[in-house]
Amino acid sequence: IATGTGALMEVVAPAFPHLTMQPSEYVPEIAAAPDEQWSKHGKIGLRLGLDELANIDEHACKVFKNCVPAVALDLSKPWPTEVTEKNGSH
Repeated sequence: IATGTGALMEVVAPAFPHLTMQPSEYVPEIAAAPDEQWSKHGKIGLRLGLDELANIDEHACKVFKNCVPAVALDLSKPWPTEVTEKNGSH
């Protein structure tokens, strides 16, 4: 939950090659102005011209075989089917 830039995947994925990693990140529906990102989203949120999930994928599933594409995850809403319908143990 909350992969951020994806840099953690560069450490965790190769350390645990037998596990499948599912990166996720909160992606606000509406971009906030740079000076309001922290107060509105509690993070450096969605920025114009930046696809946060694609950025995570560049550090994760495009590099490590045990990473799947990142999904948007908002913990105040039901979990996306990309997460809930996965096979495996958790």
